[in-house]
Amino acid sequence: MSYDQTRVCTTCFFDSNFPGVVIEDNGRCNHCNSADFRTNVNQWTDSNPEQLCIIASQLKEERIRKGAKYDCIIGASGGFDSSYVIYIAKQIMDLNPLVVSYSNDFTRRIASDNLQRICHKLKIDLKVVTSKHKYDKQYVKAFMEAFKEVGSYWGCCEFCGFILNAVIYKFAKENNISTMLNSTNAYEDRATQYLPKKYKKDYMLRNIYKIGITKQIKMIYHMAKAQYYYDRFRFEFATPSLIKAIFNRKTIFSLAPEPANKYRNSLYGINKIDVSKYIKWDVDNMINTMEKELGWETPEMPYLPMRFDCELEAGLIDQTFRNVTGKTMHTILCNNLIYGGIRTKTDLEETVCKYETEVYAESRRLFGKLNIKM
Repeated sequence: MSYDQTRVCTTCFFDSNFPGVVIEDNGRCNHCNSADFRTNVNQWTDSNPEQLCIIASQLKEERIRKGAKYDCIIGASGGFDSSYVIYIAKQIMDLNPLVVSYSNDFTRRIASDNLQRICHKLKIDLKVVTSKHKYDKQYVKAFMEAFKEVGSYWGCCEFCGFILNAVIYKFAKENNISTMLNSTNAYEDRATQYLPKKYKKDYMLRNIYKIGITKQIKMIYHMAKAQYYYDRFRFEFATPSLIKAIFNRKTIFSLAPEPANKYRNSLYGINKIDVSKYIKWDVDNMINTMEKELGWETPEMPYLPMRFDCELEAGLIDQTFRNVTGKTMHTILCNNLIYGGIRTKTDLEETVCKYETEVYAESRRLFGKLNIKM
């Protein structure tokens, strides 16, 4: 059977133009007709709070033995997942965590306010770190200048992955903390996995070829600037144990088409505990709990509790996915909520419409903020 390339799935927001998507005989796409996503989510989110209590006791005993002040460390932005990790640490595990946060010019105010509010309410110490010389902002500006003609910005957030680990490592060592609490959100993680790496690279190469030699030279120049600011940024926060990661890391020239994540999970001796393996990641229950008990807030519109803490995602990342696939990353995230049985297509139509129609306005606003000519 042949399929019209413009056919749209009846139960999610994919259409048959999206790479790997097929609209099948019942009008649903191959992802909707598959139970793989929900099976994976259900397996991942089985609750085991008893084991979490055992872990909490072990962390407390370790803190007392070392004479330390904190039981664990948490990297947080004030977004959905990190906020709930803080809630679990304090209200469920009865721990005394140290919360650290990295803030930059692209952090949304609502996320920063959430984090301040939560830590104040729960009486938790919070350390916020920024780049003194704004190397992160200069990196993003140079990166945008380099790729504005190509129309894709994979790698623009790479600095964030490094700094989060560097800050956590720094404060953990200073405070004699050996354990970090984190989480895994299957709905978010899967949002970037539908697009094959080869498809991304082919798109980049085609568009780089089209812009011509003069713009290619300008692109290389701005990429070199981005690399410079990226290295200055990393050395600003580097500790001796992270030097290895810096020198082994790929350059910005290879980060651009496909971000390298090899060192994002390297914390050199810091034990990581994923609390979402022990507490069911029930989205609605989590939102209700945080709103009621912590005063946590989500954007009024669009009502999507995830991936709202950074301007770069709503602008550059969404624009990149829209240019390459016809759908924003937030639309793909909405699809995952449908596959997981959290929302229906009707529930999310207004949200998706807003992301899809305003993505280029968000991008233009970022260009204006950084005084970049489009």
